[in-house]
Amino acid sequence: MPEPQDEITPVMVELFDALADITTDPETAADSRALYECDDRLRVDSSVRNMSRDGRWEPIMPGAAH
Repeated sequence: MPEPQDEITPVMVELFDALADITTDPETAADSRALYECDDRLRVDSSVRNMSRDGRWEPIMPGAAH
């Protein structure tokens, strides 16, 4: 995933649009997992910065097996 300071390129916009199409259709939503697994651009770290909590870093899935 792009960092906050990164430019969102037309290629990234196309990727996000395709992902949105897949995830909003119940028939294809499961395909998003396959896309995530094979496309490193869609992966995020194990924690994210929560700007609604003063920028605190929080684990995405607390307690999940690593």
